[in-house]
Amino acid sequence: MMSTIDFWVPDSQSTGQRRAIAAYLQAFTEEGSLVLEPFCRSDALTSLAAGEGRRIVAVSFNRLDALRTRVALLTISKRELDSALTRIADSPKANLTLREHLSRLYRTTCLRCGQETQADYYVWERSETLPSQVRFVCPACGESGLKATDDFDEQILKEIPARGLHYWHLLDRIAPQEGNARKVATDLLQLYSPRSLYVISNLQLKIDALFSASPLCDLFRFALLEAMQRGTKLNAVPGDPPASHSSGLRPPQRYAEWNIWRLFERAARALGGQQPSPPVLLESKPDQIASPESTSGCFVGHLTVRKLAATVPKSSAHLVWVEAPPLGRTHWALPYLWTGCLFGRRAAAALWPLVRRRSSDWSWYLSAMRSALAALATTLRQDGRLVLVGPSKGAAFHETVTMAAASAGLQPETSVYHALEPELPTKPFGGLLGDYRSTWRAGAAGPQWPMETPELLTNCRAAAVQAAKELLTARAEPVPYARLQAHIWETLARRSLLQRTLLIQDLGAPLDWVRQQVSMALQSAVGTVLVQLWKDEEKEECLWWLARPQEATPLAERVEAAVATLLEQHSPVDLTDLLSQVYQSFPGVLTPDEAWILACIKSYASPLEGGQWLMNQADHAQVRSAARNDVLSLLVSLGQKGGYDCRVDQNHGTVYWAQGGRETAALMVLDSGSLSSLLYQPIPAAVTRAFAILPKARLDLIRARFERSPNLRQELAARHWQFIHDQDLLLWATGNETRPDGLSSLVSLEPFTPQEPGQLSLL
Repeated sequence: MMSTIDFWVPDSQSTGQRRAIAAYLQAFTEEGSLVLEPFCRSDALTSLAAGEGRRIVAVSFNRLDALRTRVALLTISKRELDSALTRIADSPKANLTLREHLSRLYRTTCLRCGQETQADYYVWERSETLPSQVRFVCPACGESGLKATDDFDEQILKEIPARGLHYWHLLDRIAPQEGNARKVATDLLQLYSPRSLYVISNLQLKIDALFSASPLCDLFRFALLEAMQRGTKLNAVPGDPPASHSSGLRPPQRYAEWNIWRLFERAARALGGQQPSPPVLLESKPDQIASPESTSGCFVGHLTVRKLAATVPKSSAHLVWVEAPPLGRTHWALPYLWTGCLFGRRAAAALWPLVRRRSSDWSWYLSAMRSALAALATTLRQDGRLVLVGPSKGAAFHETVTMAAASAGLQPETSVYHALEPELPTKPFGGLLGDYRSTWRAGAAGPQWPMETPELLTNCRAAAVQAAKELLTARAEPVPYARLQAHIWETLARRSLLQRTLLIQDLGAPLDWVRQQVSMALQSAVGTVLVQLWKDEEKEECLWWLARPQEATPLAERVEAAVATLLEQHSPVDLTDLLSQVYQSFPGVLTPDEAWILACIKSYASPLEGGQWLMNQADHAQVRSAARNDVLSLLVSLGQKGGYDCRVDQNHGTVYWAQGGRETAALMVLDSGSLSSLLYQPIPAAVTRAFAILPKARLDLIRARFERSPNLRQELAARHWQFIHDQDLLLWATGNETRPDGLSSLVSLEPFTPQEPGQLSLL
């Protein structure tokens, strides 16, 4: 086992968090170790832990999450599934089979032959009372596509009552007859057509009647859940732009009403024949797994965190994986509806507190997560770890769960913030969308002495500024606020300042108070310790930087060098493997954003099939060094031709031109996107003209650097650097008339869009 993981473990879209989970399992557990997943947010953790011989207890207060996880572990043969699905389809309904009865609701006529066929979906305009088009495939003649609805389609629709028994059946399963929950449930049911609700109601009744005591009940409930997710009015018509997240629970202007029966059938058949590798034996009770006598096994079920903590022996868990549930009505409204439809009113009631909460009710969320994490802390072994993960979460989420963990008897060990967006200027206190992973240990001692509010305020502000300075010094480059925010809050937790905040009663909202202190601390440090580098004159977006930075290689250049080295050593290489190696080289506060790593990879390598990357032949270190020497030799020859004495500084790749014993021109040849040498290399005082020969292969990378660092452009301009592309220089030098004064025609404005025409003068 490893001692810790302080670096970002990357995953691909196809694998989800599997690589990361596997890494943490390897680091903190061994065969027979007890692993807890208290919110069932990750199917991968359960399957990987069980497959590697760990004891895994995965629970959730949300029955849908537990259902999804349990179904992912089921072993159902295709034959068994087909037989059960036939049993549902052939069950009687209104003197027909259920399949015939429900299929009749989606009848339409073929545009070519006029035969009856099945609709895949109907196209609705949000403001209309009838669908405008229907998508079909005709088995008789093979015709398919969209056609305008007609009287036949409209007549079928009118046969289904909007508030029939099916409607009241579902409404009663979701919410009690009175109160706010009833109103919310009524509104949510409007997100389905009467036809969809009728089919959902009938399928739910059949599943419960036929399979209530069978594992197949979970499978068919999950298939119906997938049909309900696809079948809401919130789904845009295929081919249209997807519905905007900002629209909340408002249907798009055009939405699709899908054939729920077909969606259900397809979802169920897709689950047939699945075979977890290796197969997982699901136990019926959590204590069968949590018992010290147990050596393996898996339990997945509906259980609250407190009940989980009461079931598991104290100090027995090696790893607790916590992906905290989201906050806000938008996230929980539909799960509330679906839970009621599938499991009934009592199950839905467990989600009601989340449905009624606003997305900004972080004080309530802090209290809830603090209670949950305090209960989980009691389950941790002395050498156990609790891992907090927050995929695609914002700063408010991170601040809240950090304060909750810090005040729940947990001690921070490592923390990694991974930006999902390029680290460009943002609002001074605005965040970037990012992932958070932090590792915590049990047994944290609480504050040893009381602290008055003025002292706490002073300490919080001092810690915030020190943490910001610490991070900026380590990275040696400006950063957006999200970077500072992640490290500052980890520092406050390490110093027990978040815990102390919660002990003072008169602070009001502790989260808001800490946020205010951090903001005021950073603002007060501007001009002395920190500076804000504004993107433009509007002063709306900025990066944070040190007022007096030390001479050091910026992180962006260190990452570029690491990428080039790794490509040279391992090319061709799988992209995820390469990313993993880069992240291991830059742990903790040094974690680079993926956008920059990819920019470096694309600058030095070319993609192959299967996600592999191969380093370009011209970008190997030896080739680049030889090309650089060729340019240096050319500059020496050119200077001598113009009557200059020439000196070569091989270490810095610079040629100096001198006349009358005075070096008046410096020409630096670069073979990478690294520009810091232009800032830090001492240039003789007599030099009045400074030229940088840029490798044309790195121009895209250099442009990206300028976008990310507004100060870099300004600092280079202040030092009067002018730029020539190496390929332009070499091409020009092949001409018959090559004199030093002709170089002025090669100076490029490309890296310096703000340059004035007068800056073109070279000699």
